[in-house]
Amino acid sequence: MVAAYGYNGQGKAGLMVFHRMVMEGVEPDDILYICVLCLCGHAGLYKDGLEEYLSLQGDFGMVPTMEHFVCVADLLGRAGHTSQAQELLESMPFDADGTAWKLLLTNCKLHGDFGRAEIFGEKLLKASPQASATYVLLSHLYRERNLKSSS
Repeated sequence: MVAAYGYNGQGKAGLMVFHRMVMEGVEPDDILYICVLCLCGHAGLYKDGLEEYLSLQGDFGMVPTMEHFVCVADLLGRAGHTSQAQELLESMPFDADGTAWKLLLTNCKLHGDFGRAEIFGEKLLKASPQASATYVLLSHLYRERNLKSSS
């Protein structure tokens, strides 16, 4: 239910439902927290998402999974904090997969951060060298960068 609110642009309402569930005694699990973090990212609730991430560890004693780290990195990237997102992915106790780097590459494209996008593109190619979508995404990125630099 929390995810449905997020997908329908009702981020604050989704967070209210989540908090009410917790007050009623529902113990959040990994999946519910992924939904909450994604909801915050998609709804632009940057600060709320970071608070929920800290709560995951501090209030509930959960150990973040790679999916949690990737959701927070996406949250940071969507808010334009691609440097912090990169630091998070590089410091997590897992190797970031192609999905993680693709999310950040897409966020760089969204914010016009072409320098960092090249870094993420290289990491994406190393993580997913066989994925043809990677090459399409990179070609679109380079085309857009060239269009912006020539105008």
